[in-house]
Amino acid sequence: MRGSGVILGDWTHRRGDVGGGRAVSAEIARARPKVAWTFHPPHRGHVDQVRIAGERVYVTTMEPGDPQAPAWEHATVYALEAATGRVVASRALPDPVPVAAMIVDGAMVHVLATRAGEPIFWYALDAYDLRPHHRRALTLTAGARARGADVLEAWASADGGIWMELDGIAGGRRTFAFAKGDHVTIAPRAKEASGPDPDSPLTPRDACCVGHTLYAPSAGDRDEAGNGTPSSIWQLDPAGEPANAPWASTAVTGPRAHVHAIASDGAINAIAVADDPTESAGSTTWRGSQKPRRALVQAMTVDRATGVVRVESNVERLPTSAACEGARLARRPNGELVFQCLDADGHPASDLWRIGPSGEIAAFPLPRETLLLDAALGDAVLAHTETRGGRVLVSALDIDKERLLGRRAQTLWSIETPDLGGSTTVYAGAGHVLARGVSALAAIRV
Repeated sequence: MRGSGVILGDWTHRRGDVGGGRAVSAEIARARPKVAWTFHPPHRGHVDQVRIAGERVYVTTMEPGDPQAPAWEHATVYALEAATGRVVASRALPDPVPVAAMIVDGAMVHVLATRAGEPIFWYALDAYDLRPHHRRALTLTAGARARGADVLEAWASADGGIWMELDGIAGGRRTFAFAKGDHVTIAPRAKEASGPDPDSPLTPRDACCVGHTLYAPSAGDRDEAGNGTPSSIWQLDPAGEPANAPWASTAVTGPRAHVHAIASDGAINAIAVADDPTESAGSTTWRGSQKPRRALVQAMTVDRATGVVRVESNVERLPTSAACEGARLARRPNGELVFQCLDADGHPASDLWRIGPSGEIAAFPLPRETLLLDAALGDAVLAHTETRGGRVLVSALDIDKERLLGRRAQTLWSIETPDLGGSTTVYAGAGHVLARGVSALAAIRV
């Protein structure tokens, strides 16, 4: 009898849900995956954002560039039937700007789109047929156009507003802001004035939203004398008093210090990481790296109602293959967090780090060092790596079984997709694992 698997749930935000958990309910131990369908944009342009809700998959695409009319390409939103990949609705957006973020919030699909020199356009579409509800050109509270801003990420607020992470607003490289109606309120704190490379593009910093409150990470700093400001989490409430101090601070300072947050079980889980400024030629390497490097890592669990720290780990020194410029993290059903450092190009720069409910941290090797963490898929871990010719190897891993050499991941199943065009991201929900490349989307049924 053929084995089967079950995947339930939605993927409504960039990191799965508004709390950023990257977690989907699933039972896939006996699965036999196959590629069920693929989607190529009819206009042969690029696939951009992907979200999953109910039995629908929402995809935004961008028309190919036209040398005769540069910067005049329009985005299109498609609603696909999850079971078949059939297009059930589509909507071309009226303004020629790229999509920066997409959220599915109940009966609405929210799309934020902008480019340099343009306002931030906020479109609300009906989730059933993509019928437009509103188009807003967002303005600052002072009445000026929010020009020059880029939207890095967005979250749905319980009161109908939208939280945004912005680049290029109010004198800071990274700023959090709240939009409701036609106006944007800039959070007066939680700004980052500069990054490791002021000329490089910023990536999302993994905030999370509960109700109408955003828990926003702020990077740490360290001067030449060794004095530093630790990475912290700010509690931002559009209806409350402006925050004048971090809600919770870590003990991690150092080069490239940053922190990432997940909301769960009445608490905020935070993981802070920075380069170890004391690393030496004798440091432990990661997978035989020729350039020894370590990261400082600390995990915290903070009670959301009281701000009391429930759990706080020691600051650990763990090996990496490159500077930890970013990260992937997910929350497992047993309360563990899994975390992986990324280099400047978004490639894995560490083993999987497991963080137990009591705060203990341990490095955990994956079968391939190129596997990139995507999600907690039931009790398993979902990861992928790009192969030759634009194909993608998607794997489900068991990380709980003991081996002779200790805990090591066991591959439950793997499958290779057709050519998706590179720059892959992977999602799960509505019975499928979805692998998105720049040119196509592949749905894997388990």
